[in-house]
Amino acid sequence: MRFNKLLQVNPRDHFYRDGADNGKKIRVCLIMSTYLPVWGGVQRQLARLAGYFPRDRFELVLLTRSVPGAASCEFSDNMKIIRLFVTNRIKALDPLLFTAFSLWWLICNRSKFDVLHCFQIYSPAMIGVIARKILRDKKVLVKVTASCEFGEAREIKRLPLSGLRIRLLKEVDLFAVMSGKMADEIAELGIDRSKIKYIPNGVICPGESAFDAVVKEKRRAILGIKGDVVGIFTGRLSAEKNIDKLLFAWDKVREEREGAVLLILGEGGNYRNVEKELLKISGDLGLGDSVLFLGRVDNVYDHLLASDIFFLPSVSEGMSNSLLEAMACGLGVIAGDNDGNRTLIRDGVNGLIVNGNDACEIAGAAKRLIGDASLRISLGKAAKQTVIEAFSMQKVAESYENIYRGMTARAVR
Repeated sequence: MRFNKLLQVNPRDHFYRDGADNGKKIRVCLIMSTYLPVWGGVQRQLARLAGYFPRDRFELVLLTRSVPGAASCEFSDNMKIIRLFVTNRIKALDPLLFTAFSLWWLICNRSKFDVLHCFQIYSPAMIGVIARKILRDKKVLVKVTASCEFGEAREIKRLPLSGLRIRLLKEVDLFAVMSGKMADEIAELGIDRSKIKYIPNGVICPGESAFDAVVKEKRRAILGIKGDVVGIFTGRLSAEKNIDKLLFAWDKVREEREGAVLLILGEGGNYRNVEKELLKISGDLGLGDSVLFLGRVDNVYDHLLASDIFFLPSVSEGMSNSLLEAMACGLGVIAGDNDGNRTLIRDGVNGLIVNGNDACEIAGAAKRLIGDASLRISLGKAAKQTVIEAFSMQKVAESYENIYRGMTARAVR
């Protein structure tokens, strides 16, 4: 099989023929290991962010791995998406294939982009830095997405050739981080702090709110949700989210509030998947219809607006899209005590912070919000205001545009 056929697209593909003056556009090549239809917080964030970059000022192309059943080349989410061949079966081989084919594409299309925006410090960042060394005139921005126990700075030290990887990371022009802890962890790798910039995740804020009783009842009727109190978790069903602790906590809540219902939205994914274990725990506890595993849904906001309390008892977060969405919908939030969550939540002001490893503490916080509607509503209103003031998608897009413009000041004619 020829190299270009493995690449799955013409490596010299011209992606924009709309007649515009491309020389005046900001041209960004995004690099991400997996993209839709593989769902996760990083993917959701990019899909929404890209829509805030108008095509008359930006050209965006995304390099990502192939996914069975997904087109090898398409225009979606305001981006040209190119899925490069990997086996999707041999885990040790696929990062090497993705790196090789990405570099080949970048070399062949060197005149069509000015900035490499890489997501995570693993393969995407390595691709960006190697391409920079080869092409010399490109700038590299790396977004860091996780910190603490499962953070990227910690994980990269465990990977093969970790020393070489860390040396290459020092060639990156700028790192985008989402918390002070994340900045500290990147700096501890020997990265100059002048190369580290805080840029949070953004969220789209709906006009309606869960603290509005009329809105809530309307959504429950549409979705067919029955329960006098509705709790909700949204996100990947992975170990660090502590959903097992949430199930044990809900068992205690149910003892006092028989009509309470907990919605679990999401799937296990490829990493630290605990979906089967959670189903078993729910069955062993006899939670029955008081806990509903709904899988991945497209109308997440509808379910959030139908709920009273959002739970995220995780031990590690970068900046949770799920938490931002719940805050944007005005829910009472109970979040695990970690740096990512504390970046968003002020305990007792716009949510409650708990020890995510302690089911009794989670249950106690839930009972507190169930029993005190005024507190729940107050926290929800403050959470929504926090998002409006500091985490709107528009503001995040403007931050990235400023960075792109600074990086391309010489390249854009």
